[in-house]
Amino acid sequence: MSLDLPPDPYEVLGVNPGASNAEIGAAMARAMKARQFDARVIAEAQRTLLDPDRRLLADFMRPVLPEVHRWKRVDLSGLERDDTGEALTELPALDGLEDAIRELEALLDESR
Repeated sequence: MSLDLPPDPYEVLGVNPGASNAEIGAAMARAMKARQFDARVIAEAQRTLLDPDRRLLADFMRPVLPEVHRWKRVDLSGLERDDTGEALTELPALDGLEDAIRELEALLDESR
């Protein structure tokens, strides 16, 4: 199954996560000459690594993106029914839970 994830910007530019902005600029020039990736992909990798917010997302989200994409494509509709084909019902122990929460909130508001 193809996840269609964008290429890892560090891989595209051939730099490590601790690379400085100057190293990223030089790596972009090398990547453009090597033509291993499309120019648009190389430019996007540079933009990602030069923008602190986007770089932070690339650093911390990239490892979990394949898992996120995998779960986005999973059909969970089978969880709506049990093995007998009966529709699942809510747990009776949770009946009235919302009312109990509202009562507690009212009591807390009164005590303030």
